Amino acid sequence: MKAAKIGAVLLAVALLAPLSATPALAAEDPNVWLEAVPSSGAAETLSVPIRTDGTATDGLTVITYDPAVLSVDEEDVTAGSAAMYSANAAEAGELKVSWIAGGAGEGAALFTVAFTVLEKDAAPGLGLTGEAYGAGEDGSEVKLTVGVTEPAKPDDPTKPGDPTKPGDPTKPGDPTKPGGGGTPATGDESHIWLWVMAALVGAGGMGATFIFLRRDRRERRGER
Repeated sequence: MKAAKIGAVLLAVALLAPLSATPALAAEDPNVWLEAVPSSGAAETLSVPIRTDGTATDGLTVITYDPAVLSVDEEDVTAGSAAMYSANAAEAGELKVSWIAGGAGEGAALFTVAFTVLEKDAAPGLGLTGEAYGAGEDGSEVKLTVGVTEPAKPDDPTKPGDPTKPGDPTKPGDPTKPGGGGTPATGDESHIWLWVMAALVGAGGMGATFIFLRRDRRERRGER
């Protein structure tokens, strides 16, 4: 009986081990997305596009926001590549928009929402939920994913290799590199302390030799 229990435990561990070792799957990129925007800052309006990767045909999306920071009406929604759309902003904190894509290409904005900023320098709390649909390879309707994505960040001009950033005149250049300031390089990259130790050892050897010769001379004179 005890052997059977041990065997069952070992079997369970063997079955669960591959599952725990399997890496988590990466989140799927949404087919319809809201471009996440930074804090509203000093702007009085906040423009938020809803984009598609070109596979969507129609859908009903719900844009959520913080009503203490932003406000919006149906008239604040403007068409992009969407052939038709209908907006409903009756409930604070939510903007529902149903739309037909009308052949929108990859990255195209289906529509854009212009929010009014009520509280500056505050997080808008934007989100996107709802449903979107597209056509499968066999022509059947397929459900797509909806979500929020971060916009592409521009290159950091402070990183090395940027030709537009001058060097810091307060810092000495590297003398081993062409064009560098500071003390000119001599080409000898050995450590100075090694030479100091060699000189000390040599001097000690010479002193010992001198003392030995003096004693030897005195001993010879004494014998005579």
